[in-house]
Amino acid sequence: MSLARDGLLNAIATADAWDDTPWLALADWLEEAGNPDHALLRRLCAIRVPGMLDLEWMRAWGMESVRLIRDAIGSWPCYQVTRRGWLRVELRLESFRRLLERGEPLIWPTEILLKVDGTEAVAEARRWLQTQPWPGVRLGLRVVIGTAHRSFPAELSGITQLTHVQVLIRGELPHGFPFSGSTELPGVRGIHIPAPISLRPEQIRWLAQQPKLESLSLHVTTPLTAAPWWPLAESRALRSLQIQTPSPLDAEVLRGWSVMRNLQTLEWESLGPIAPELFERLQHCSLQELNLRGGNHLVGCRMAGFHQVESVSLSGITRPIPASWLQQIAQLPRLRLLDLTGCVLDDAGLAAIVEAPNLEELNLHGVTGVTARGFDRLLAAPALRLLDVARCSGTTPERVRIFRDRRPECRVSAAHLATDFEPDPRLATDSTDR
Repeated sequence: MSLARDGLLNAIATADAWDDTPWLALADWLEEAGNPDHALLRRLCAIRVPGMLDLEWMRAWGMESVRLIRDAIGSWPCYQVTRRGWLRVELRLESFRRLLERGEPLIWPTEILLKVDGTEAVAEARRWLQTQPWPGVRLGLRVVIGTAHRSFPAELSGITQLTHVQVLIRGELPHGFPFSGSTELPGVRGIHIPAPISLRPEQIRWLAQQPKLESLSLHVTTPLTAAPWWPLAESRALRSLQIQTPSPLDAEVLRGWSVMRNLQTLEWESLGPIAPELFERLQHCSLQELNLRGGNHLVGCRMAGFHQVESVSLSGITRPIPASWLQQIAQLPRLRLLDLTGCVLDDAGLAAIVEAPNLEELNLHGVTGVTARGFDRLLAAPALRLLDVARCSGTTPERVRIFRDRRPECRVSAAHLATDFEPDPRLATDSTDR
């Protein structure tokens, strides 16, 4: 590996996740080296929210690093490409040691999550988390915790190389959410806890005080009105927030959200009602990605004002969506990705979506209420590159064939008709995840 590329990968690893400058410098380096992928890398910086096709390109870029890891540890690792272009690989400590012994540097920005289970394993992982194996590599922790981890995350304090923490909870924790106290994780940029947890106000304050926390994903069981969220809303580092909760998202919870001006991604799944004031508050943010699952109460709310939003997901709305509301969504100036999985809409609603001038990817998986005539309207979508109509009403093998013939640049998925995306020749045939 050249010293120039080493420096570029180090710059990406140490920069803020939403800083495109080092990525654009890498694109310049690729162009000088005659690599055509420089144009795609510049596109990823320009569009901010990559779609499925963009993620395929990133996955192909990272495959060479994945193969180096496979050769070192003897098996395919679990891996994914994050929305910000990082290759994230999960390895157990033994596999990570074998990779270090191999000594061959990785060639793409990579985040390695060390998978550990138990107090002793966390203590051993601490030693490895204080290493810096190669340029462009970040180290994270995927830990399974239970009642024995009452001091967690004090066991990880002071490790500046630790950039991501993913916590899997075994059983019921006696004191609920494990993070609290004065422990600071100075390098952590992301915390992901998929298991249901309860939250106390001091624990939310702890999250808000983490200096570099950019991404937070939680499944919260505590009534949101019982835990003040405004300290988290005031976090200047937070860019991505994913919350799953059975509680309603009411006006009280929304207090202070107007100051979350740096928030770029919001994913909120609520079984309870969502206050219409949410949209008014969020229009003060810098949102680029909005994912509101089950938001029946939001149908009809005013969508104007989201001038930077590129991706909208409204999957799981069971209430029929009026065409007038879909027209508001279609008029968002930067909208490129729209997910309506499982929604109910009619042909007029589909005609409104077609008017979106920059819409590149449309997911109509499981949509009901659309007829064959409505499906034919999709031929007029000017920028469409990817269309998922699996189990969507109104689709037939003949109409899918006609669509493909007339729009060969658009890839179509219609799995229920035994016709899916054509395989992408850029992806290696042996690159299956495990």
